[in-house]
Amino acid sequence: MIRRNQYRLQFEELEQRAVPAVLGGHLTGHHAINTTFSGTFTPPATVQGTIGSSLLRGTVSLNGHITSLPGFDPVTFAGTLTIHTKQGNVFTDNTGSVSSLHGIPTIPTGTFTDNAVITGGTGKFKGVTGQLTITGNYNALTSSANGTITGTINGASGHHHHHHP
Repeated sequence: MIRRNQYRLQFEELEQRAVPAVLGGHLTGHHAINTTFSGTFTPPATVQGTIGSSLLRGTVSLNGHITSLPGFDPVTFAGTLTIHTKQGNVFTDNTGSVSSLHGIPTIPTGTFTDNAVITGGTGKFKGVTGQLTITGNYNALTSSANGTITGTINGASGHHHHHHP
């Protein structure tokens, strides 16, 4: 009995090392994200863009709405972000702020910070969770936005796929 358990532990350890990042077509494990994006900024809180590298390589679309009173800097917003990749989509709930340079709301350039809570996904990203922070610069005159995306995507737990005696 003890011998069987020793072998079983060794087999389970081997299985953990050999499990690929995708189990049954779904992402597993924890994945650090550190990438850049560029896109088009449409005031007050909409961004369409591309992510050039990482697990999230694809397009990004933020549909937001202003949550602060007019004329205040920073302007706060909330909304949803969808990241489209060839392997599936990632969905997030977002809150953040947009600050104009020099603290003057009429200045059309500035910075933004966006906190994204991953709420799920499709395809490879079905069942994912995690947190992303999106920071960068915008220019309302050129309608451009660019920045970085950092955080962690946690794959769906592979545990619910196993049947233990």
